Formats: sequence, C-alpha cells, structure tokens
Amino acid sequence: MLLYCLKLKSYPANPAHSCVFQPKFRDSFEGYPERGLLGIHMKPHFENLGLDTFPVSQVDLPKFAFWNHQGPPVILDLAQHKKDTKPIAFYKSRYLEIRSRYEDHDSMFTDGS
Repeated sequence: MLLYCLKLKSYPANPAHSCVFQPKFRDSFEGYPERGLLGIHMKPHFENLGLDTFPVSQVDLPKFAFWNHQGPPVILDLAQHKKDTKPIAFYKSRYLEIRSRYEDHDSMFTDGS
C-alpha cells in the first residue's frame, strides 16, 4: 500500500490524487486514522520516512486505448510456400517484387523466432 500511495503522491495529475490526499471529509476522520481515509492513514508513514514526494515522474497517458489499436500490417506472402520446395532465387525475386510495392517503407527482418 505504501508503494501505491508513494506513486500516487508523486503524480498529482492522477484523478485519484486529490481524493486520497485532499479528501472532502478530512475533519470527520482526522482523529480516527485506523478507520479513516487512505491519505490520512498513510500520512504518518510518509512523515516517518522523510521522503520528498515532489513529482518524480510524469506519465503521458495515451490518447487512445491500446486494445483498440490495430498493429501494422504484416505481409506473409513468402510464408505460403515451403522452403524445401522452392529455390532461393524464387524467394529473392518474390521479396524484391513485394518490396517494390512499398518503396517508402523500411524493411524489417527477423530470424523467424
């Protein structure tokens, strides 16, 4: 819980920051930290640690949800043929043909794993 609160305290732009560290009903819970609000409960721990909790890092949240993002298209044309049935020259010429359709793109190669 301490790590969560430290991260939250160091990032004031988080919407939960004000709810935890500037609660609306602080006076109602001030005398009862054991049943009070998270920020009030953690306050003595921060004081005992003597940590400087100024913003240590800023996080830019993406403008879109990553699960809605479609990845780049992958061209698998060369994977349609078995390597042991076609000569290497066939693959080289097919690759050059595919690459000529995408002259403004950069090629990426992997070892297939």
